[in-house]
Amino acid sequence: MAKVESIPLDNLLIDTDNPRLEGSLQDQRAAICAVAVNQGPKLAVLAKDIVEHGLNPLDSPLVTQFEEDSHYFVVLEGNRRVAALKILEDPGLISGVVEDTIVSRFRKLSTQYKDPIKEMQCVIVAERADATHWIELRHTGENDGAGIVRWGGKETARFRQRSGQKEPHLQVLDFLEGRGDVSKETCQSVPVTSMKRLLTNPYVRTKLGIDLVSGAVVTRVEDDNEVAKGLKRVVEDLASGNVRVKDIYTRDDRIKYIDSLPPEDLPDTSNLVSEFRHLESPPTSQAQEQPSRTRKIASSSKERSMLVPRGPALSIDQPRINAIL
Repeated sequence: MAKVESIPLDNLLIDTDNPRLEGSLQDQRAAICAVAVNQGPKLAVLAKDIVEHGLNPLDSPLVTQFEEDSHYFVVLEGNRRVAALKILEDPGLISGVVEDTIVSRFRKLSTQYKDPIKEMQCVIVAERADATHWIELRHTGENDGAGIVRWGGKETARFRQRSGQKEPHLQVLDFLEGRGDVSKETCQSVPVTSMKRLLTNPYVRTKLGIDLVSGAVVTRVEDDNEVAKGLKRVVEDLASGNVRVKDIYTRDDRIKYIDSLPPEDLPDTSNLVSEFRHLESPPTSQAQEQPSRTRKIASSSKERSMLVPRGPALSIDQPRINAIL
C-alpha cells in the first residue's frame, strides 16, 4: 500500500536506473548531470516554471526507500523535478557539463529563487516493482483510456476560452456559427493548426477585413455580412480538405492562397469605419460615431499640395519621423 509523506529534498536521490539515462553513473552529481544533458533547455524551462509557479500540485514524485540507508529515497518518477530543484540551489553542479547558456539560465533563475523548496510531498511504495504499472501508464500514451488522455487543439482552445483566454480562431468560428453561416459540424472539422496559421498572417487578415488587438479579433468593415464572406470561405475550404496543411505551410503559401480567392468571396474594404470593433459587436457607422467631424471634412473644399501645412509648429523627437515631415 502506497503512502504519502513529506520528504526533505536532500534525502531524495536521482534514480540511476531512470530510463532516460544511459551508461554507468558513479554518484548523485553524475546522475543530476546526466538528467541535465538528457533534457537540455527543457530542464531550464521546467525550473523557470517552478520558480514562477511552484511545484505542480497534480504531480507528486513516486519514491521507494533506499536499501542502503532508510533515511534516503530513490525517485522512481519525478527525476526531472528533483534534478531541477537541486540545480536551482547549486547551478555549479552542471557547470562544464551542459552548454554555458543553460548554466547561465540556471544561475539567473537561482537568484530569483527566493523561497527554496526544502521538502516535497512524495508517494512512497514498498519496492520498485510496485511503481512499474503506474510509471508505464504515465509514459506510454493513452493506453485505450487507462493512461493520460491528451487534449487536442480544440480541447486546449476550449479550456483557454473558458478560462478567459478565447483564441482568435474560436472567435471566428463562434461568429460564423452564431450567424448561421456554417454548421457546428463544419466548425468541428476545421484543423485548428491550419486556421491559426492563416489568422496569424497580417496580409491574410487584411484581405479578410479583420485584425488582432490584444488577442481579440476586430474589424473596421461596417457590414457583418461582408466580414463573414471571406471567413466563411476559409472555414469551408479547411473543413472540406480543399485546403490542406501543405497548401498553406509557408508565409508565401498563405499569401498565395488568400490571393487566389475570387473578389466576391472577400469583403469590400473600400468603405471602412473609423475605429475597430470586436467581431461580435454590432457595427457602428463612421457617420454615427463622429458626425461633426464627418461634416467638417465634407464641407472643406480647400485644396492643398502637402500633407502637413507649414503653419503648425510640431515638436517631434524621433529623427526619422521628423525627416519625413
